[in-house]
Amino acid sequence: MRKIEEFYDWGYTLGLKGETILAKGVNKTKRLSPESRLILSGIGSLSSEVFWKIKESQGELMLEKGQLELYYFGRPSNKLVLNQIKAYLDVEVCSRIATSILRAAALNKLKVLEVLNVPRIVFEESKRRVEALLETLSGTSLSRLMGVEAAMSKVYYNALRSIIPVEYGFTARTRRPPEDCFSAALSFGNMILYRVIVKQIIKRGLDPRIGFLHIPFRDRPSLALDIAEEFRQFIVDVAVVPLFTSKSMSLNKDFKRKDSGVFLSKSGRAKTSKVIHHRLNLKTSSGKVLDLIDTQVKKLIEFLEGKANYYEPFTIESYLER
Repeated sequence: MRKIEEFYDWGYTLGLKGETILAKGVNKTKRLSPESRLILSGIGSLSSEVFWKIKESQGELMLEKGQLELYYFGRPSNKLVLNQIKAYLDVEVCSRIATSILRAAALNKLKVLEVLNVPRIVFEESKRRVEALLETLSGTSLSRLMGVEAAMSKVYYNALRSIIPVEYGFTARTRRPPEDCFSAALSFGNMILYRVIVKQIIKRGLDPRIGFLHIPFRDRPSLALDIAEEFRQFIVDVAVVPLFTSKSMSLNKDFKRKDSGVFLSKSGRAKTSKVIHHRLNLKTSSGKVLDLIDTQVKKLIEFLEGKANYYEPFTIESYLER
């Protein structure tokens, strides 16, 4: 596996020093190999000579800027990405991965409804309906599997509606554009989660465009959307819902309307971003919540490389049992 080197600082500069790259920042200096997968965060600059040296050495470069910007230059990690493509093209393998992700996502939805204390009668009815839908998870048609996923999500969000104050206008989950305050916050939180997952995917050498549940389409990060199915409730929903049940989100200050959509204002984005990043950096027995995402990416790689017989998705229940 390609060596991964990370450098973070403000006002950094990268220049060549012989055959290596010298990264200088305000707080640190570090030598980097142009053959590595380099991940640079913060604000800085690099010379064209550094860029061409990385290209010549067949290295890879990822630049992070701000909270939602990510730029990537380099070539795929050939053998690993070929295994990823092979798994996607194998209908049986692809559907097994997709089904396991959907099953885990369904269990996570039910666990979060329980944790968030939705009314008992609502929870029991949601559980009955989701478990019935789980029984239909079979076959190899991705469109059919996504249909089951949509039905389970509808049950889940309908249950959440019972605890979201009516003034926020949440009657159903809406997207592109979100039509209510709660959907607007969820969409923004999910965007943060996708970016974090894309970074972990690229960091480990997979192609974020090749998914198994979400069909690859142009430059859409389909694999990030797949893995997000496992973590959306555990990271985004658990963090965002309390902002609304506690009425911490101001209708006048934290949202803005544009055409038919509702979007977060600057203050709304700040509040949502704060709780999402707090959740990502929450300490667990094995590190941070963020590390759990990296663990899942590595589990997928082990399966693609033939080191595991199946892909084991993340479930909240198994996490709590550790």
